[in-house]
Amino acid sequence: MEAQIVYVNPKDETAVLKCPNCGAARTQQVGRFKGSRRTVKTRCRCKTDFRTSFEFRKAQRKETNILGYFATLPEGEDWRKMLVTSISLGGIGLLAQSTHALAKGDVLRVRFSLKDRNRRSIIERDAVVRWTDSIHVGCEFTASVEYDTVDVIPGYYLARGV
Repeated sequence: MEAQIVYVNPKDETAVLKCPNCGAARTQQVGRFKGSRRTVKTRCRCKTDFRTSFEFRKAQRKETNILGYFATLPEGEDWRKMLVTSISLGGIGLLAQSTHALAKGDVLRVRFSLKDRNRRSIIERDAVVRWTDSIHVGCEFTASVEYDTVDVIPGYYLARGV
């Protein structure tokens, strides 16, 4: 049985669990599962058992395969190739095309073009490195992008699945 992914309300750490059999829904406190990678077995009042995985991210993340570039700030002159492997309104996951010397806390400028339906929207953002290994890097955008008017495009991209 495949686990259903449920997004958690970050304000009160609750999630709405919906039975795949009868459709009954209930809100449950799930903060104790934060940081856990395992799924949780839930039993509905109709006696159906189902597994749930809780997603505590602030924003939905979409897996991608988009070529782009990044530069380390404040210099920002040496642009290097990258592959954007995931995107959300809050940041990106990237795969550097070669080894790098990036460390947690470094500030980057990232540039890539979304593969949206009607145009190839150019996204250019400053981002802070939150984690890294030899070639993978997880970044958080430095400005709050959720309500930024220029972020209607990535928001639409994420919502539409284009």
